[in-house]
Amino acid sequence: MAAIVVVTAKDAALGVFWCLLLGLPTLGMGLLARAGIWRWGWVSRYRNPEYPWWMRNGVFGQLPAGLAFLLFIPLFECYRGGPCAGPALGSVAIALLLFLLAAVVMARPPRWIKPAWLIEAEQNDWQGFAEYSTGARLTAYAATVVGMAGVFILFITGQLVFSLPALMIALGFGYMHWAARRSKGRPAQAPADKL
Repeated sequence: MAAIVVVTAKDAALGVFWCLLLGLPTLGMGLLARAGIWRWGWVSRYRNPEYPWWMRNGVFGQLPAGLAFLLFIPLFECYRGGPCAGPALGSVAIALLLFLLAAVVMARPPRWIKPAWLIEAEQNDWQGFAEYSTGARLTAYAATVVGMAGVFILFITGQLVFSLPALMIALGFGYMHWAARRSKGRPAQAPADKL
């Protein structure tokens, strides 16, 4: 016997809320990075070979991933079915393809996804490039901590299912910063003198 899943208007509104909450900031950060406006924070990860490829190139996947989150909204708007079900499922299919594109772009970023200043900096072997100040970095980290604290509050108040992706992102950021600071190998030891 098949179980019947009942989706209420409240569930649908909550789904739209989470799509907007995940999609708009992700899309916005992807657009800002692609336009060359947002440069701090991710550039040091991009240039650091000790990070895994998916952490170094994560900024390039934000544009398609943000669009993908937003394309789930028609599915929640059409929770009762009817004539909108076909286009809503088509929107979900496109969203899944955009998530796949985000993974491909992060694995090997093509030239068209990179901002012009980054292409120029790579061609000049990063000569003339200056990292952002410590104050700008601290501001970015503080904004991240405040945002993740808000997600943690949702997590402990019972919105477990919806806050798990954000919790995983927070743990990923923590691992990313930890992994970049630890050394890859053991320090070389001086050979013991033998008598």
